[in-house]
Amino acid sequence: SSCPRAMASSALNFVGIKEEANGFVREICEKHLKTATYDPANPKLAQVTTQWADAINEEIVAKLSALNGNFKYIVSTSLVQKNGAGLNIATRCFWDDQTDGSLFFRYENKTLTAVVSVFGVAL
Repeated sequence: SSCPRAMASSALNFVGIKEEANGFVREICEKHLKTATYDPANPKLAQVTTQWADAINEEIVAKLSALNGNFKYIVSTSLVQKNGAGLNIATRCFWDDQTDGSLFFRYENKTLTAVVSVFGVAL
């Protein structure tokens, strides 16, 4: 049997890389947000949260591209204060279900919730 990493690197459908991608999305969120504080009193909150989201998105896209170059990737990170309010996110895609795919990951710490959306569209 072949190792999953070798199969993932040549996968022609997103399902072939989804499990590994989900693992490093978790690691990247943890790296950037574990000690992050969502503080509404911070006058630079918008700038700081944008920096966090940009860093997460850039690192995920780089990892995905290195893992499998057979796809175009779209990564979006939403950050909200953890205060008991609800958060609903919906997406709709028109694509080839045989090759394309998505994953969604939620990360929480004491002060914030992050939702990362990843889309892979075959070239």
